[in-house]
Amino acid sequence: MGDSTLLGISNPHNHPQILFRWSSALKDTSIENAFLKVSNSDSSLYTVRFNLNCCFSLPSDTIRVHYDPPPPPVFHLPDHPVITPNDDGINDTWKIEGLPNGSMLSIYNRWGACVWVSSDDKPDWSGVGQDGKPLPEGYYRFKLVVPDSKKAHIGYIKILK
Repeated sequence: MGDSTLLGISNPHNHPQILFRWSSALKDTSIENAFLKVSNSDSSLYTVRFNLNCCFSLPSDTIRVHYDPPPPPVFHLPDHPVITPNDDGINDTWKIEGLPNGSMLSIYNRWGACVWVSSDDKPDWSGVGQDGKPLPEGYYRFKLVVPDSKKAHIGYIKILK
């Protein structure tokens, strides 16, 4: 689904004297065309009036466009995440699927120093520090901030070697 939807009225006989006038509660201006491009983020009523011989007294029709915002993203944080970054292809990386754009994951060592930060929408962490070097085995605190969330998600992840 794109950012807009095209509403249209057909003129089955292609009568050259029939004009269309669209109006909406969202816009003060009228659009005289058989098609109207509307935003997919607005809910409104759109009225189309038909004009024949310079008179907009022909019947009109109303189209209701209702916008349902997308559901909030669904992601799952395991209760006790563990990664084993030993390049065997099993649990080498912690992946959090379904995060919205703008999510930020921070990893802290046991002294509270931030050792890794990602602001990608898919912050895969493989047990390395911000410098790219492997971190020692142990528990690390994580903080996940998701846009439009009322709280940060905080927990612990273990590196096991």
